[in-house]
Amino acid sequence: MSPDDSLSSFAVEAYKVVYQEGELPAQVMMADVTPFEQEMITDLERTQFWTMRDAEDVLQTCRYKLLISDFMAAGLGYKSRSALLADWLDFKKAGLFRGSL
Repeated sequence: MSPDDSLSSFAVEAYKVVYQEGELPAQVMMADVTPFEQEMITDLERTQFWTMRDAEDVLQTCRYKLLISDFMAAGLGYKSRSALLADWLDFKKAGLFRGSL
């Protein structure tokens, strides 16, 4: 956690990364949820929706913004890194984590 509790890090034991010094779980870094304002989304952020046919409709319904990133996960393949983040979001959505979201 950061000193002001706005950034948290969670070790995910299901995703181990092997380093020369030993094995460590990959981590998910998560910032606080913030209100989403449609007019504040950047062109760069919009590029993340390149495969969604209804991206603009989805953005119109958004009320919150959440920033997550992997950490200490460079040793995983890109599919595993994507699954790490997708699994984390499913975990949060299912209510299995009792955090601030």
